[in-house]
Amino acid sequence: MKYIYLRFPEGKPKAFTLSYDDGYIYDLRLADIIDRHGIKCTFNIISETVTKDWGEEYLTIDQMKSLVKRGHEIAVHGVTHTANGLQNVTLGLAECYEARKAIENALGIISRGFAYPCSGINDFTVGTSYEQIKGYLRDLGFSYARSDEKSFDYFLIPSDWYDWQPTVHHDSRHVNEYADLFLDIKADGEDGKGGLPRLFHIYGHTNEFERKNNWDHLETLCEKLGGKDDIWYATNLEIFDYVEDYKRLKFSLDHTKVYNPSARTIWFYADEKTFEVRPGETISLT
Repeated sequence: MKYIYLRFPEGKPKAFTLSYDDGYIYDLRLADIIDRHGIKCTFNIISETVTKDWGEEYLTIDQMKSLVKRGHEIAVHGVTHTANGLQNVTLGLAECYEARKAIENALGIISRGFAYPCSGINDFTVGTSYEQIKGYLRDLGFSYARSDEKSFDYFLIPSDWYDWQPTVHHDSRHVNEYADLFLDIKADGEDGKGGLPRLFHIYGHTNEFERKNNWDHLETLCEKLGGKDDIWYATNLEIFDYVEDYKRLKFSLDHTKVYNPSARTIWFYADEKTFEVRPGETISLT
């Protein structure tokens, strides 16, 4: 057995996710559109929009709850949308703590996702380092932190969940090019990258669609990317949890057997076969 590759639920080789920031009322329109195509989104909420009245352009608590009921994720985007890299460590830690607590208490959920506000971890001016920020996010129970795109990595799963770089912004001139590349990837690895699992992640702000009056752009992307048999449509957190459970698989020394200690079924690809191992199960690979 030369290589073993993760496969997403039902043995799918690809996953697609969205994440949209700030909690605008237009998130509801985005949800209506993507729901029709079976696509999921993570909505990153500024907690002051929950604890204070930021006006009619922002979601209410009940509207946020409705997004959760529809299968989407509510994640944390700070208290006041202040960049972590431009904050003293103590202030940054306090803001992330208060933001998560406010959102969880208001919505009755456990919110383990984070998206860096503003310039996030691109700029550092007060002696704060990325490692310090990563440390307090981890200590506060955040499972991942989404940043912004820095380079095109051919749809690879993040190697550092606290610097989760999405693939592309929806307004990028490359977005349709990347969508076509993603759709063309074959599960058998004939594209030159082996049988690696692939992840396409689009991000943005829904007020951008409203301001530019280009909701048809979102419709076109969803029509192109939605409803594909080889793609798993998931929230940011669902992808994190699945990948981490895959990493917990226990293989025998000669890789003829595998045990799944997690509470979910895991799929993987090896020797031109797709394997399924259920929770608590040990299977033979020979």
